[in-house]
Amino acid sequence: MMDRCLKAACAHSDEKARFSLEGSVVTIVWPKSGRGHEVRWEHDASRDSLVLRAIVARAGQILSLRDADLARILLQQNRATRVVSFRRVARWGRVEATVVCRASTVSPAELRFYLLVLAREADRLEFLLTGADAPLSGASRG
Repeated sequence: MMDRCLKAACAHSDEKARFSLEGSVVTIVWPKSGRGHEVRWEHDASRDSLVLRAIVARAGQILSLRDADLARILLQQNRATRVVSFRRVARWGRVEATVVCRASTVSPAELRFYLLVLAREADRLEFLLTGADAPLSGASRG
């Protein structure tokens, strides 16, 4: 069921955003800027939730930031958005953006909204923290 919903959410690319779904990765590219972001999805049936995650910055990209500065930036970002939450994953030292929604009731349109907002906010914070756009591993930017 989640596969069909994801396929439907990613089926309609336009001039504003191009979607590509490969396995558990959705790649969103904004053709005008050439920037893009990858979102991984996971269905947690036991909690009836769909978890969407995007890596904002890997540990090596944020070495120059003090922990207190990173914590302040993440707190500010979390206060600025109600849909996406940001956190530092201690195990890997990276920063992730996450959206969690109810799997049984999410529509393709709602899922598309979540994917776009998550990718956009993760990309903005990535640029704020690193000044760069990490290369995509899946789809080409073309």
